[in-house]
Amino acid sequence: MTYQEIVTSIQNLPPEQRLSLMELLAQSLRADLSPKAEQDDWRQLSAQGLNAAYGDNEPEYSASLIKEPNPTYESR
Repeated sequence: MTYQEIVTSIQNLPPEQRLSLMELLAQSLRADLSPKAEQDDWRQLSAQGLNAAYGDNEPEYSASLIKEPNPTYESR
């Protein structure tokens, strides 16, 4: 859908639906402008990525399995 098609479809909504849509958008914008909300969104996205990358049955890897250590890695 193009921007103009979206605008036209919104304009064609009944007034009460248009008002509900505008209220919903306003609430969403207020929530999204918060730095804390943005930080929480990034954390959630990161967690989802890690969950997708590593399954529940992922084996534990010990340091003895490393064949070529990274000399610039600072072990903690």
